[in-house]
Amino acid sequence: MIAGCEGPGRSTSSGRALLYLSDVRTTPVYALKKEIVMPAKARHQFTVRYYECDPLGHVNHAVYVSYFETGRLEAMAACGLLFSDLMKQGYALVASDIFVQYKMAAVMEDQLEVQTWISGFRGARSVWQQELYRCRDKALLAQAVV
Repeated sequence: MIAGCEGPGRSTSSGRALLYLSDVRTTPVYALKKEIVMPAKARHQFTVRYYECDPLGHVNHAVYVSYFETGRLEAMAACGLLFSDLMKQGYALVASDIFVQYKMAAVMEDQLEVQTWISGFRGARSVWQQELYRCRDKALLAQAVV
């Protein structure tokens, strides 16, 4: 489930963030020859799977990075920008830095929601902010800056 139109981000008059892409030479372009407009905050819900957990039933810390990656891909898909289409056109999106701050553990079968938004642009680079919540109690489990 993805929804959104709240939270921070570089926005247009409609309150949505602009997502600019670049090719591997970092030359700014408009993907698919059009301006891509992303909701100011995109949401994606999912359930923790048993194989993502350690023997104590907690989600392994490295899995959170995958959750955040999925959140970014789902946010792009929500505005009509499929990663597979970018790859076919010769574009590459590269995460050069990932910072994750862990707050609480997720456990097997928890329903989680990752919230994703773009907080800044510098040339061909963008900064993505993400937060991971447990749905039942709205507890913040982790935050990421990519």
